[in-house]
Amino acid sequence: MSISVGRSILGLLVISLSFISPWGKFPDPVCCSGHDWDMCPAIPPCWRKIFNNSEKSQTPRQPRVKDGTQELQDKLRELKQDVNKFTENRVNDAVEGLNSKLQQTENRLQELFQDHTKTIENLKKIEDEFEKYKQVTDNTIARIEQRCEETENKMKKLKKDVMHL
Repeated sequence: MSISVGRSILGLLVISLSFISPWGKFPDPVCCSGHDWDMCPAIPPCWRKIFNNSEKSQTPRQPRVKDGTQELQDKLRELKQDVNKFTENRVNDAVEGLNSKLQQTENRLQELFQDHTKTIENLKKIEDEFEKYKQVTDNTIARIEQRCEETENKMKKLKKDVMHL
């Protein structure tokens, strides 16, 4: 027999037994709504003892369940606090690390900017010196060209003089 067939048969058995009551019908809920089962005439005396004992046995368990629930809630609260502290510490460590790296980056950028500024100043000095040398070179070339012309003119004059002789 398969498990599902067995469960179906068991379910039908439980349902059919629930219709059979040892005292005819279930107690009237209005009559027996209190905790004193001895006052309910619809329940036989042997069942009254069972109901009274079941209530007594359940009463001490409830505080234990509540205490257990409270303990679990306290543990859960502690775990949440631990997780929050751990997360906060990790975030703080990450923030400190990032702040440190940011400060190092800012310092390095400041150094690079100063180096860049010095390089620009040096390039301007080199450019100024180049302009000076260019001016001197241009002046020297102009003087050399002028002397060449003077020399050519002198040569032409000498040629004429030599030709006239």
